[in-house]
Amino acid sequence: MDFSRTLDKAVVHRVAVAEVFTTAAEPVSADEFRIAVQVPRHHGLYSDVRRPTGGHDPMFFLEACRQSYYVVAHLFHDVPMGRNFILRDVNLRVADADRLAFGETPTEAVVHATVKRRLRNRERALAGMLMAFQVVIDGGIAVECEINASWITAAEHEALRTKSRESLGLRPTPTACPVPPRAAAELVNRRSPLNVVISEPRMDEEGGPLAVLIADTTHPSLFDHPLDHLPGMLEVEACRQLALATLGAGWRLDTLSARFREFAEFDLPAHCVTDFSGPRPVEAVRVPAKVVQAGRCVLEAQLGLVAVPADSAEFDQVPMALVASA
Repeated sequence: MDFSRTLDKAVVHRVAVAEVFTTAAEPVSADEFRIAVQVPRHHGLYSDVRRPTGGHDPMFFLEACRQSYYVVAHLFHDVPMGRNFILRDVNLRVADADRLAFGETPTEAVVHATVKRRLRNRERALAGMLMAFQVVIDGGIAVECEINASWITAAEHEALRTKSRESLGLRPTPTACPVPPRAAAELVNRRSPLNVVISEPRMDEEGGPLAVLIADTTHPSLFDHPLDHLPGMLEVEACRQLALATLGAGWRLDTLSARFREFAEFDLPAHCVTDFSGPRPVEAVRVPAKVVQAGRCVLEAQLGLVAVPADSAEFDQVPMALVASA
């Protein structure tokens, strides 16, 4: 497949070319497609870690699969560009962590996308799909994802958002609410404070860790373009960061399952809560998490994390490229 240039940024709903990870796409059958993805050696969000975790961030591949979903919808199912997409469920599993290792050049991955189910509206027009993705690197499956989403017209989206905001007593135009200071970057294994999306955790009434989501609309990746609600990728990243703040930096994401139940609004504080209890894990742990706002559960998730071997954390650096003579 061709990795020489990105696809049109509009196809993957991006404004910045630097945030486009897909480079080519081709149909295999009516239900199967291949999408080429180039994984940068460094990215402002996905490569920002204080303690290395063994290779590329699995969350990058969730975003790459999300972009691949748009590619399949627009290029191969003729979904108009003006549709608003609604993310409903996402699942991620690292199948082979060794294939996520950094190389001396950008990693080239081929996403094998399969349409598992189609959703049709009252007029029998295609209105959503459940898609499965296998991210293949060096001939083997590195990551598996599943995304369930649907799309509606701009008018339908406006009506839906108006009803949702009115039910919360909010005005039509979103406005940001005050938020507390960010947590310390090292607490969530970040170097840059810009990439910290939760406040300093505290204990809730039931004794579980709780933090406020930080929605910084100046973030170039999470807010690549204006939105009228908190993006799903921000919500799942907040869940991961609260889990890391609870466990410590020596862990990496291995699995993720998330269901988006409601729109999360800018105007109201959104809290991320985990239900981690029991003895401190040694090798692997599953952490239930949710995002709550105005008494509603807007996101329900479960994260699987595995401990990063000490030698991986010590030596996992991007290799220096070989010096070639002119």
